[in-house]
Amino acid sequence: MPASAFNIPGVTVTKSGYDYTFSTTSKISGTKACTYKANRTTGKQLVVWKSSGGDSQTMADGIDDPVRFYANFKTSNLGTAQIKKVWEHNHDASSTKADNSDIYFTIKNSSGSPVKATGKAGSYTYSTSGSVTKFKLNSSNTFLVKSLPAGTYTVYEFGNDGNGIPNYTRKNLSQTVTVTAGGTGTVTFKNTRNTGTGEVIKTWIDTNGNAIAASNNVERNKQIYFRIKNADGKYITVNGTKYSGSYTFTGTSTKATSLYVNPGTGTFTVSDLPTGKYTVYEYGSPEGYS
Repeated sequence: MPASAFNIPGVTVTKSGYDYTFSTTSKISGTKACTYKANRTTGKQLVVWKSSGGDSQTMADGIDDPVRFYANFKTSNLGTAQIKKVWEHNHDASSTKADNSDIYFTIKNSSGSPVKATGKAGSYTYSTSGSVTKFKLNSSNTFLVKSLPAGTYTVYEFGNDGNGIPNYTRKNLSQTVTVTAGGTGTVTFKNTRNTGTGEVIKTWIDTNGNAIAASNNVERNKQIYFRIKNADGKYITVNGTKYSGSYTFTGTSTKATSLYVNPGTGTFTVSDLPTGKYTVYEYGSPEGYS
């Protein structure tokens, strides 16, 4: 039968061989029905319904003329919510670095009721009798909740203790996501590692116990250097120029990196340093000083 036989308002029908494709860009309210009848032009014929997934079902087989075809069409009001996670670790690879195992998400519908689902980290399916209410990310930093009724939902992020995430700033504690029929609503949560600036100040003392003016310590300051370890016992690595007095944190290593004060000021700073505890070690000592 020709594609034009399916005169369904709002639905476009195309034919390729014996395959028919039904498509619509808007939700069908209720159902849309169509009928078709025609005399067979050859011997025994079949009317077969075939899904996009390859499944098929015989709908008419060997019946008398005229062959009649009936079909009802409707669209689902279900869609998918996709939650994405972005971590900004700022080069932190220490034990304070958070990851997906440290957080979970909950979802509430517009009435404030928790969304329940079945599934595991990364892939869930909405179910009113589901046992999952805390959703976890997969290794790609995403998770999906499929078969959600169309509507607006609020997604909440929590640390495993039910509160925040230590050492990280969350851009949003909650976000709304709109799920449309047949569509995917997406929201992205971003967490950024807290950082600060560390400063090391070198002071020289004379035999009377008084601090020596920085301008008189230039040569002495060139004879010393420092190394810094984080709480895990790893040395920090930096970008910066020797004697500039200004460095930027780039990571950690088991190999030591030496840092130098600005000879004229006796100080240096390390910016973008992940918050936490550090130990500073001083090396070198000019003659006459200990």
